[in-house]
Amino acid sequence: MNILYGDSKIKILFCCLVVIIFIFTYGYVVRNYLKKDVLENNFAECQGCDYWAVTHFAFFTFLGFMFPQNLLLLTIFGILWEFIETLIGTREIKLSGRRLMLVGSTDENGNVTDPEKDKWWYGRVSDVAFNTVGIVVGITLRMYYDGGGTLCKEACERIKLQT
Repeated sequence: MNILYGDSKIKILFCCLVVIIFIFTYGYVVRNYLKKDVLENNFAECQGCDYWAVTHFAFFTFLGFMFPQNLLLLTIFGILWEFIETLIGTREIKLSGRRLMLVGSTDENGNVTDPEKDKWWYGRVSDVAFNTVGIVVGITLRMYYDGGGTLCKEACERIKLQT
């Protein structure tokens, strides 16, 4: 069974690359100009309910809408992404001699001034939940966009062809 359905894998990877570039750009702006990550503000009184979670939800809603046939791939990608974020956040990975981080406590040259405040990039289980809900919302929106049946018909036809 081909879970990638043609060239959608390349399109998904391209979308992810664009988002990663955006994250690094945002981190650069925060680190050098804003000095505070505005996405860390909470929108609700629960752990993990910050605006980073909203970005996870929005991105995975987009992916679910654009690539509804790739539920398994998107779910695996969401979990894998949190694992990668955890690895980046718990390891001292250096890029051009500086720790790979986007905010943290740094001087004007980007050197760490307070190791206790150096952790910025981290994975969270709550983000996996936001990713998953986003995928489901995206697929549901796509079903309504397609007129309430196209996606279901395509899935049924694939199942029939594989048996």
